[in-house]
Amino acid sequence: MIRFSLLLLMTSFAFSTFAQNKDEGDKSSPVSSLESLSEESQIYEIVEEPAEFPGGMSAMIGFIQENLQYPPDARRMGIEGKVYLSFIVEKDGSLSDVKVLRSVCESIDTESIRLVKSMPRWKPGTQRGKRVRVKFVLPLGFKLS
Repeated sequence: MIRFSLLLLMTSFAFSTFAQNKDEGDKSSPVSSLESLSEESQIYEIVEEPAEFPGGMSAMIGFIQENLQYPPDARRMGIEGKVYLSFIVEKDGSLSDVKVLRSVCESIDTESIRLVKSMPRWKPGTQRGKRVRVKFVLPLGFKLS
């Protein structure tokens, strides 16, 4: 086990040294292109300036209250719970990759996804002064009154 870890570490070090030496002076090399591609597609979870719904948290709560529709079948069956959704706030503020992390039931999950997809563009997150892709987790509570 220890030998395997050491071999893996030595192999990755050797590759990174080779890539650095090959990359010196040639900014259009496959290695630098791969690095810039990975930077473009990197998704951050913690950033210096977080992504934000336009108008802030209180505006997002208002949007949710105005636009959330309790699914009739879930209401009829008395189903309550909290759905956890994740999504990516893109560099332009659009939302992508909306997924249910914790489900309540199919109709509530579907309504939650619909709601997030209907949100306006967010203020994107920034890291070192540049706009970056940021993962966001949103809990939505469904409670019958």
